[in-house]
Amino acid sequence: MQRMGSTLVDKVCSKPDFLDRHYPYSKVEVGDFTIPRFKFSIYFEASKVLKDLGLVLPFTSNVTEMLYSTPAEDAYISGILHEFFIKVNEDGTEVLRQMPQHLKLSWFLHEAAAISAVVLLGSSLSTGPPPQKMDFVADHPFIFLIREENTKMVHHVGHVLNPLAG
Repeated sequence: MQRMGSTLVDKVCSKPDFLDRHYPYSKVEVGDFTIPRFKFSIYFEASKVLKDLGLVLPFTSNVTEMLYSTPAEDAYISGILHEFFIKVNEDGTEVLRQMPQHLKLSWFLHEAAAISAVVLLGSSLSTGPPPQKMDFVADHPFIFLIREENTKMVHHVGHVLNPLAG
């Protein structure tokens, strides 16, 4: 992808097929790979968004039907808080999504990923020139995303506007 800056974030978020059309599926040898340290986090109350999408049962006393508990327990979810945090440094990438501890039902999901380079070397049967290395030096605005590879679902998108400020 060319140096498209933050307009790329808008395209990724607003056009579901954008990544499928522009994602580089061919493997190349990576040369210089430089990415700055950065941290990004977001915290928001997600109940209204979920209700607007039609998920209302957990926010009523009928949630006991979902939990296979007795109606006398009268449990319901009063709110859902979502926090996302990503930290990139020389050791790789650390991702944390969690629900805050002060909720009665707390679920924690810790994920870790490492930045790695995929190398495709030419075979001895190749008659063409060796593949050129592709450099990625993030000295300009860039986007990052967390995408599940099997379903291709994008879970989080963000961008670094000034990587030299870090």
